[in-house]
Order: sequence, then structure tokens, then C-alpha cells
Amino acid sequence: MIEIQSFILAEKVIRHDDGVNFDGSFVGLHTVNVLPKSEGIEFCPEFILILRREVADEDGAVKVLFKLVDPDGKTVNKLSPETFDLPFSAGNKFKVCTGELRFRLPKAGDYYIEIALDEDSSCRPYCYHFQVTETSSS
Repeated sequence: MIEIQSFILAEKVIRHDDGVNFDGSFVGLHTVNVLPKSEGIEFCPEFILILRREVADEDGAVKVLFKLVDPDGKTVNKLSPETFDLPFSAGNKFKVCTGELRFRLPKAGDYYIEIALDEDSSCRPYCYHFQVTETSSS
């Protein structure tokens, strides 16, 4: 079984040369302040995703699925990327992945990113909530 151990948004994620440690700016992003726009709000945060599996004796892979959801539970514009495959090497119980998500929000408000694994339907989705607020230009 594979599970989502942690997921976090940041403005910028910097992976160290050792491949294990990270630095970043605005890590744990939960509120985004934007100027009002009539065409929607483009949002491109970076992320760190940590997966864990029980048995690490062979190579494997898992597909990670992202979905952007509004407070009413409706899927909002598609994320990019929407899915990606992560390989696990034999001997590794943990997989750390970094990347960037791109999406357009229709308006300010409360949203969440639902992260699911297609490999194991018994793993419940992980939800990362964040808020988008409009600020004045003055």
C-alpha cells in the first residue's frame, strides 16, 4: 500500500544537491493575495509531495491525480499537470517529488487541491486547503 504522507505548497521550492533536503520561500502557502482581475486569477505554486509505502522490496510506480475543488465540492478548471507517474526504486519506502502546478481560479475564495493515488483506492484523498483574497492596488 502507498499513502500520501505530506503535501505542501510554496512560492518556490529549492531542492538541495543531496536530493533529500529542501529550502523554499513562502512554504506552507495558505493565503494568496491578488489584484482583482476580470479574466480570472492565474496561480502557479510549487509543491513538495511525500509518498510512503509499506513494502520496499521491488520496483514500482504510482499515478498521482490532482483536482482543484471549490467550497461547494465542484471541480474547478483543470490543473496542469493533472496527473503524473512516480516510480519507486527497490529498497526505498519514501518518494519525494517536487514540481509546479498551474491553474486559473474564477474568483477569490476558498479552494482545495485534492490529491489521490490511482494505485490503491483504499488510500483516501489528501486535501490541501488555501484561500485567495483580493487586495486593492492602492
